[in-house]
Amino acid sequence: MATTISFHAPIKSIAFCGSSNIAALFENNVKLASTTTGTQFATFEMDQYSTDVHGCDDFLYVANRKEWVFWTCEPPKRSRSKDPQKIEMIQKMVEIGGDSVLLEDRNGQCLLYDIRRMDKPRWTIVSKEPSTLINVTSQYVCLKTNKNTVRVVKISSGQELPWYVLMRI
Repeated sequence: MATTISFHAPIKSIAFCGSSNIAALFENNVKLASTTTGTQFATFEMDQYSTDVHGCDDFLYVANRKEWVFWTCEPPKRSRSKDPQKIEMIQKMVEIGGDSVLLEDRNGQCLLYDIRRMDKPRWTIVSKEPSTLINVTSQYVCLKTNKNTVRVVKISSGQELPWYVLMRI
């Protein structure tokens, strides 16, 4: 079954929020719509132009230049987290297992947060450069760099396994 959702404006980014909602990011707001009915049911106004949106289970994260803004999708409720030194540099976001989110800044620093406690990261890994690709398994995060190396990090502890160099045979 297919559903058409019309937002009638250019979309900057899009993400799923839970199993049946979709979030569309515009210049200064985020709109939530149901993927089953196609109806829009919430609009969140942003103070500044947003840069990225990420959905994870029933939570929605929006990064703008000064803060992270979090919403629960059902019922829509908003909270904020300000850490300007880290937030303005966020480049990538990856959901891990429905209860964590991995953030990577433009300098290559990765931070793993629990969804319900976003004020302090569970662990941090520092790299000399940002990754080109992030893959997640049930136990590990794999970070591929431009130099054909892969960093493997255990999700539960943040412990890094030996680096792997990719070679063409």
